[in-house]
Amino acid sequence: GENRTILVDTDIVYPTDLVIDFYQNYRVYWTDKRKDSIESMNHDGTDRTIIAHIGIHAPHSLDIFGSHLYWINRDSRSLYTIEKFGRGLSTLVIDKLELPLFLSNSGAKAIC
Repeated sequence: GENRTILVDTDIVYPTDLVIDFYQNYRVYWTDKRKDSIESMNHDGTDRTIIAHIGIHAPHSLDIFGSHLYWINRDSRSLYTIEKFGRGLSTLVIDKLELPLFLSNSGAKAIC
């Protein structure tokens, strides 16, 4: 696109996910797989904050719902949550998720 703006160019290694909180002034959240962290900032790049970095390993598939962030640790196949304002520690929601490696169509017209 045109008129692009770089929001983060320091202390970022391997960002893997990005979500925007449309209910909190378009705050941006992202995971950094190599830093084992979840961070956030305002949509204009100001107020960069570390949301979580203790007890987080290989965060992936970040999502936001209400006042919480959710992500999967692909190594342990576990779902975690933390309050999106960075207060408190991450909490295990589901341990040992059964993640399908592939889906078999089996002749169906659509995969559901």
